[in-house]
Amino acid sequence: MSRESDFYINTVPNVVNERLVRNAYLAVLAAQHDARRWPGFELDAVPDLRRLNMLSGLILATYAPGVTASQVAHQGGSHVEIAGEGWVISTVTRALMPTKVEPHLYRATLAESAQPPLPGVIEEPKAGSGFIYGLTVFGGSYAARLPTFCRMAFPTVKGELAPGTIDLLALCPDVVAAFGDNEYRERETAQFIALRETLRRAG
Repeated sequence: MSRESDFYINTVPNVVNERLVRNAYLAVLAAQHDARRWPGFELDAVPDLRRLNMLSGLILATYAPGVTASQVAHQGGSHVEIAGEGWVISTVTRALMPTKVEPHLYRATLAESAQPPLPGVIEEPKAGSGFIYGLTVFGGSYAARLPTFCRMAFPTVKGELAPGTIDLLALCPDVVAAFGDNEYRERETAQFIALRETLRRAG
């Protein structure tokens, strides 16, 4: 494993990883449900639907003590930040696992301020080195009903992903197994959609 992945696993509570995997499943499943409302536009709609579902689910989630989730506006939209002592995570959905992500302002800013001591970011670490910025990349084919990957990556200021991404599906086998049950999967997806719609009407 890489320095980044070692630091991440030793720093971030596993309940956070389980929540990320759970919400990756719900984001993909709910997006397929939502896309069927617009016949002929399913594949065009799915990426945005996945992203919005992931954001909604993570904002609503309960985490470990000391862990917070917030919605942060950036140019062209918003993203979710999950943060604890020494780490911060955001998310992005893709059809394929990338080797590089677009260096949007919010990602570049976080990576620059959060990961200066880590390899590939800058040459000389700043003081106070115990901090890491993670990006959860999840998804698979936009026609897929279930996520085919969900990985924790560590982007640099230029958007490249440092070596040593973490396979969150392998790290959280109990969550993966639960969503392998059809009844559980359908029930959880329906409850998520109902809660999301209730909040939208109230908001």
